[in-house]
Amino acid sequence: MQRQAARRQPDREPDRDVERYTSPFSSSFEQRERRPARRKKISGAKKRPPVQRPRPDRDERPLPGIPDGTRRGAFDISLAGVALLLVVLGLMFVLSSSSYTAGIKGDSFADFRSQLMWAVVGLGGMIVMTIADYRFLRNAKFVWLVMGVTITLLLLLMILPRTGFVLTSPKINGSRRWIRVMAGNTVLLSLQPSELAKFALILFLTVKLSNRPKDLPHFTRSILPCFAVAGVFFGLVMLQPNLSTAGTLMIVTIIILFASGVSIKQLFGPIMVLIPIAIALVVLEPYRFDRFLSFRDPWSMAGDEAYQLIQSFYALANGGLFGTGFGMSRQKHSFLPYASSDFIFAIVAEEVGFIGALVILLLFLALIYFGLRTAMRCPDRFGTLLATGLTALIAVQVIINIAVVTGSMPTTGLPLPFFTAGGTSLAIFMTEIGILLSISRHKRITDT
Repeated sequence: MQRQAARRQPDREPDRDVERYTSPFSSSFEQRERRPARRKKISGAKKRPPVQRPRPDRDERPLPGIPDGTRRGAFDISLAGVALLLVVLGLMFVLSSSSYTAGIKGDSFADFRSQLMWAVVGLGGMIVMTIADYRFLRNAKFVWLVMGVTITLLLLLMILPRTGFVLTSPKINGSRRWIRVMAGNTVLLSLQPSELAKFALILFLTVKLSNRPKDLPHFTRSILPCFAVAGVFFGLVMLQPNLSTAGTLMIVTIIILFASGVSIKQLFGPIMVLIPIAIALVVLEPYRFDRFLSFRDPWSMAGDEAYQLIQSFYALANGGLFGTGFGMSRQKHSFLPYASSDFIFAIVAEEVGFIGALVILLLFLALIYFGLRTAMRCPDRFGTLLATGLTALIAVQVIINIAVVTGSMPTTGLPLPFFTAGGTSLAIFMTEIGILLSISRHKRITDT
């Protein structure tokens, strides 16, 4: 009987304090029934005071699209000030170095006026890029657009006629580097596509290496595509021909790859391939080989290949310690060829002396420092690599140009940033400074 009574008793209610496995297929009603019972509130219990966290400042709050731990503020005033000072000094020395040769043609201010116009264009690009968010440059469509336009312009150099009434590509000193828009015999606009190629390559490399950092250890996924694209630009620039600019493209490519995390061991192979190519390009071209020989002993070829370098030495010697004074250069009176372009630093050293030239070199050094500081403070990988590439481009061109003027390396034509007379170079460099200023607006909160 007891056994039958036990069997008739209803099932015991399950213990609600014991958690049970809930199937994802069970109904919501069953899940509510199986939840543990809530504890009753004890009357008179003290409430915990809310934790008061310090409210961040307005400029330190994370903004949409910006990684946590960063803030957006004012641009780097030191970087902007040094860059604008170099632009002003460059305009002054373009006026001084070109006034004599331009005066022979009938207008002493012609080159200065053109340089000033391009400086205004560059200032506009600098302001726009400073205000804009630099991350729009990461858009793949924009990158391919810039590369497509650049490659098209480089190909036009080989297709356009040397003389004409609308678009021409004249051959000057054995190379075709400029596209000119003509109105009869008047040059309305002159562009140098190789200057745009430098920016296009830097933009491609930074986007490629920042989008897939996990591919860096793989040679075929990271290093090979970068050198392939750099090789395309290298070949198109060499068709002009322009070995100095082509070499600069490869040097900047190696610097960006190294800054992205590629080891020296991985870069050793490509560098060993590039060195024999560079040697062959110098040896197989007679005028390049003559320049190399004149670099070794310039006085033995003072009236031929080394004439420009010897005149540069005279300018440096005339400057002395304090210079001859602004506008008082002697070598610019048709003694030093291209006094306002590739060898403008010789005129600068002649007019302001060793002390003034040293101050200008310190300004360039400060600009490079501020650019690298911007790269180190940037919160994202793309901005860091982009700032590094743009700063490296300025540093490489300053080093090569001054080394050529002082006879420390063979003569080659590479402009000195912000100083050399050339509108395309000036406008693009000023726009790139605007990109650096835009990157400097985004900093980590821990940075001061």
